[in-house]
Amino acid sequence: DCNQECSPPVITNGIDVAFIVDNTGSVGDEPLTSLKNGLTTILDNIAAASGYNYRLSLVTPDEDQVHVRLPFSLNNRDAFEDAVNAIPGPEDGGANGGQDPESTDECLSTIVNGLAAANRVNPRNCTPRSSPVQTGDFSPSFRSGALKLVVVITDHEPGGFCDTGDGGARAGIYAQEARNQCIHVNAIQVNNNGDATPIMLNYFHETCGWYEQTDSDGTGIAQYVNRMLYVPGDCNC
Repeated sequence: DCNQECSPPVITNGIDVAFIVDNTGSVGDEPLTSLKNGLTTILDNIAAASGYNYRLSLVTPDEDQVHVRLPFSLNNRDAFEDAVNAIPGPEDGGANGGQDPESTDECLSTIVNGLAAANRVNPRNCTPRSSPVQTGDFSPSFRSGALKLVVVITDHEPGGFCDTGDGGARAGIYAQEARNQCIHVNAIQVNNNGDATPIMLNYFHETCGWYEQTDSDGTGIAQYVNRMLYVPGDCNC
């Protein structure tokens, strides 16, 4: 397996990677633990593939919200590791998230559009579960010349702030916005929830990205994150 035996090709203009990590109750602790356990390999590969010119960010949905836990900054491996390891799992008193769907699509919108927390609006005609809908600004945005990647790890339908969903309508819009900016989405689905699958597959197809499905314990998450550095997307931007 090349993920273990060879180095990824170097991206000369650097790499920006934004992670959306579902930390709600339905996903459970095991996928988050799997990500944490594989973090050293993931970050080693990102650093090598970028020629040590990378930026990382982290966003979580919490209680059907957008929580910008870490914005982009140059070669910020230590800060990213700290931010990921600081996410409490649901069984450790972390986020509950209410019912599915989750607000991971709104996390994507914040990332793609570089949205600030102030005056962040709910684009659906519904009442958000939690307030504020966004904590922290997603700034700075992606660098224009870098390889732009978003990793989405979730188990349920990406469906906004209100626990109602819309069958992926808004997520589809955000995927198109990502495609227009040459942002590629690596969609990693935990479990085989039927409401999530078509939306996650659309992220993959629309953004020329990647799609993988893991078991409920998150086995293989690190490998699936690494895959985007070794396997080109299905089409060029």
